[in-house]
Order: sequence, then structure tokens, then C-alpha cells
Amino acid sequence: MKNPQSFKKKALAFLSVGVLATGFVLSSPKPAYSQSAELTAIITEANAMVDAVKTISTAAFISTLGVLGGVLAIKYIKYNVFGS
Repeated sequence: MKNPQSFKKKALAFLSVGVLATGFVLSSPKPAYSQSAELTAIITEANAMVDAVKTISTAAFISTLGVLGGVLAIKYIKYNVFGS
């Protein structure tokens, strides 16, 4: 890693994208439905599935960012501490 400023910019970019994407996923509005009891039950079940997928995908995304951040931190420490 030749430029520590470049590392800081990359790390900040990863963090910013992660925060924005997580906020977008968690705050996306749910569609409003009504009608019959059967339709309401189907929609409730579908919304539960969507919430589960959102939770899993958000956790996977945050984990991926954590791994990338860890790799960047190791490279930064290796460059600044060991000079190689």
C-alpha cells in the first residue's frame, strides 16, 4: 500500500456505502394492502419472509464489509508497522 491517504479514503468509502445501504434496506417502506382475510394472511406471511431475507442479506452485507475492512486494516498495519 503506497499511500495511507488512499487507504483512509477507501475505508471511509466502504463504511459510507455500508451505512447507506443498511439504512436503505431497513427503512424501505412496506406496501399497504387490505381486502380479504385470506389475502391478509398471505401478505402477512410474505412480509415475514421479506423481513427474514432483509435481515439475512443485511447481516451478510455487514459481514462482508467487516471482512473487507479487516483486510484493509491488516494491509495498513503491515505497511505502517513493518514497512513492506
